[in-house]
Amino acid sequence: MSTILNDLASAMNLKQTLSPQTYDQNVDGLPVDLVASDGRAFAVLLLGPFGGGTTLAAKLQESSDQITFVDVPNGAFATFATGSNTHLLGFTRTRRYVRMRFDISGSADACAAIGQQRKEL
Repeated sequence: MSTILNDLASAMNLKQTLSPQTYDQNVDGLPVDLVASDGRAFAVLLLGPFGGGTTLAAKLQESSDQITFVDVPNGAFATFATGSNTHLLGFTRTRRYVRMRFDISGSADACAAIGQQRKEL
C-alpha cells in the first residue's frame, strides 16, 4: 500500500454516515461499507454551533452484517461541550461496516464521514 496520495478523490473510500443537520436526540449513522478499503481508517466529525448546555459524545461502531453493531476499540471522540470545529480520529476496524453514533444532550449542528484508502490505486 502506498502512503503517497496524488489523487485523494480516487484513492479514498470516503462516505457520509451522518448528514449535516441539527441533532437533538441520540442517533445512529448509516453504515459505511469499507470492504474495498485497506489500512487504517479515519472518521471526520464536523461540529457547528451547539445549543446552551449541550454535550455530544461521538463513537464509532462496526458490524459484519449491518444488524449487530459493537463499539470500535479506541473509536470514541472525547465528549464535546462546544462546537464549531473539525475533529479527526484514526482507527483500526475489524469488520466490514462502520457507522458513527451520537449520544447528545441538547442540540447541535453536526455531520460525520468515515473513510479509508482503497485497496487498488
